[in-house]
Amino acid sequence: MKKIYNSILALLMILSLASCSFEVDDVFDKSSAERISETIDNDYALLQSAPNGWLVQYYADTQYGGHNMIWKFNNDSSVTAISDLYYTVATSVTSHFKLEQSQGVILSFDTYNPVIHFYSDPINPLEVGDAGEGMLGDFEFRILSSSSDSIVMKGKKHGSRIVMTPLKSEVTWKNYLSGLDSMYTKMYKANYLIIVGNDTVNAMHDIQSNLISYTDPTNGIQVEVPYCVTETGWKLYKEYTLLDQKFSGFTYSEDKKWVATDNPNIRIEPYTLPLSQQLISSTWYLSYSNAGSLGQATFDLVKKGMDFLEESITSISLGSIIYDNVSFYGVTFVSSGYYGTYGLNAEIIDNDHIAFTANGVDGKNATWYATYNYKYMAFSFGLGEDENYDLVPLKRTFKLTTDNVDDPSSIQLEEVNSTNNVIVLTKTEPKGKAFFDR
Repeated sequence: MKKIYNSILALLMILSLASCSFEVDDVFDKSSAERISETIDNDYALLQSAPNGWLVQYYADTQYGGHNMIWKFNNDSSVTAISDLYYTVATSVTSHFKLEQSQGVILSFDTYNPVIHFYSDPINPLEVGDAGEGMLGDFEFRILSSSSDSIVMKGKKHGSRIVMTPLKSEVTWKNYLSGLDSMYTKMYKANYLIIVGNDTVNAMHDIQSNLISYTDPTNGIQVEVPYCVTETGWKLYKEYTLLDQKFSGFTYSEDKKWVATDNPNIRIEPYTLPLSQQLISSTWYLSYSNAGSLGQATFDLVKKGMDFLEESITSISLGSIIYDNVSFYGVTFVSSGYYGTYGLNAEIIDNDHIAFTANGVDGKNATWYATYNYKYMAFSFGLGEDENYDLVPLKRTFKLTTDNVDDPSSIQLEEVNSTNNVIVLTKTEPKGKAFFDR
């Protein structure tokens, strides 16, 4: 009975409290609709407050690095944009923009502008990125913070961070972007050394992106570092930590010892790898016209199998590729969308000599395609024929030459003691045609 009485008493107390009325003062003087309208008006005025436009450090997917644009917002809700990537720095385009409410203020470029939408187009004119996805950029941005000094935004769909700062009034757009292009050229190198105290870490520059990468020696994880070029060097996408030292950019100097802008204990220096090392540390592409007489003869055999399968080879490359978390090095083909790799062992002889031998380790669909002569595509690299004309591993040694050892766009492999096996590999993958049409 005591428990029942206590329960009834507690219930009466709750009902008594519920019957009381409390008056709560309004936290804001204005309604939420009025506040957002005021914020939009303020941001609209702020966008127009930079008389020479805003310098935009723009990132699509960070794997493509950062790019510079200039956006000038006009009082008729139009924007004029120019970019360091869209064809040439001489091209600017005007289109419409708007600000709207969607969990905060959204800046939307709601009519097509080829300068701005270049990064979000499913297929851009330079074919950067995968077809149907492009560079995974945005054309709608959530404004995170805004002031007369900077506007920080985040892509609404893909989430990359965008920073805008007022462009100096005394510079012209074309001269400014041309200066950035000059700085890019001064600091561009295929390979770098990141020096932290007495430690050195190798870094590689992605030839198609404003991005370097290195392997963190403390955990073996590969780190990608996208950047935007500035008047004085590089501004990184964010702050990074290497061997307990933080850095967020590098400042150019003529001595090529580019110290971190915010940390004198870390610097980056250009470095030229031996040509043989450059060959095996990157992916290089082959076309039929660059395969040499021996290679073309064996590729003709591959084409017979390809025609029988009614497929089309669109790419052949030399380098490493990962299938199901397993890395394979060798000759990789793409046939009507199907991948395969014929494995090779690479032996560095010296700076400009290398030897390849087929190792019989095939990746993905390569073993299946071997039945249809596809294995011949590795013939001129590391295969031979025995007395029964069966394919067997053969060590082939090559002399390497290039157009520019500091930044090779192609590498020629000439087999030692052979005049008919001369292969030219290119750094950039040919696009737009089938392999045999190139």
